[in-house]
Amino acid sequence: MKRISFVFIALVSIARAVQITGFGTGDFTASIPFGTDSQSATSYTISGTDSGSLYGNLASSVPALGSVTTLYLTGTLTFGTNPATNFQVRLYDDDGDGRIYQASWGNFSTSGVEQEVVLSFNGLDNSGTGGFSGTASTVALIGSGTGTSSINFVLNNLATTSAVPEPATYAAAFGVAALGLATWRKRRAV
Repeated sequence: MKRISFVFIALVSIARAVQITGFGTGDFTASIPFGTDSQSATSYTISGTDSGSLYGNLASSVPALGSVTTLYLTGTLTFGTNPATNFQVRLYDDDGDGRIYQASWGNFSTSGVEQEVVLSFNGLDNSGTGGFSGTASTVALIGSGTGTSSINFVLNNLATTSAVPEPATYAAAFGVAALGLATWRKRRAV
């Protein structure tokens, strides 16, 4: 029974997502526009070759992010021509130190359709007082366009795990349920 409890606790801790922000849900306040045509708590627009940033404060700090290597960003990118340039999401602590994650606008394959994109850890931004504390209080989205095309990005969610569970997650949950059922039936038969 102890073994089953341990496996169940391990699976729950692996499957637990840490939502960093839902953007327009009141847990994110946009501030400090740099170079963007327009921005809000839920959207970000760049014209032509402009660079732009969307900075915002989280309503409450999000702990335990110091060793996260992958982020999942869900949103809708609308474009005439996808610039396919890289963009970054940066998580900053109260001291101004951060972790940088990177992906490409090219990962959004269809204009105007909500999609989830994987951002990979790209380095540290230790411009603050030391090193990233592991607790994020500010989020920055930094990117640029190319040519004459404009892009508009409507943000939905930023989390440490995918909104769509992997098939292995379902298999592991089914395995734990089967073990639990077998144990229950064995105890009941005794």
